[in-house]
Amino acid sequence: MMASMNVLAETDYAGLFFSTLMMLLVIAVLIGAIAVLRRKLRAPDDDGASNASGFNLAALRQLVRDGKMTPDEFEQAKAQIVQATQRAAEREKPINAPAPEPKTDKDQPH
Repeated sequence: MMASMNVLAETDYAGLFFSTLMMLLVIAVLIGAIAVLRRKLRAPDDDGASNASGFNLAALRQLVRDGKMTPDEFEQAKAQIVQATQRAAEREKPINAPAPEPKTDKDQPH
């Protein structure tokens, strides 16, 4: 019993407090770093017109200006981007179909 009291009397509370404070500081810095990283990953693209493949109309127009793409190829690529955008919009569109009418006794044959 006397030995346990000596252990309590010799506990370095200042060191324990400092260690706890440093651990909390490290955790706070990690949380801040994660928040910044998530914000950067979720930031919208500057051009706003890109599709899943990373191409956008502005980049394709630049390829035509640079002579790396013909106007016909541009029109084909533009049509593909428009189709992909329309398909994505249809997938994201909420279904607003009306609920089926409940059946009544009149609807059922006797």
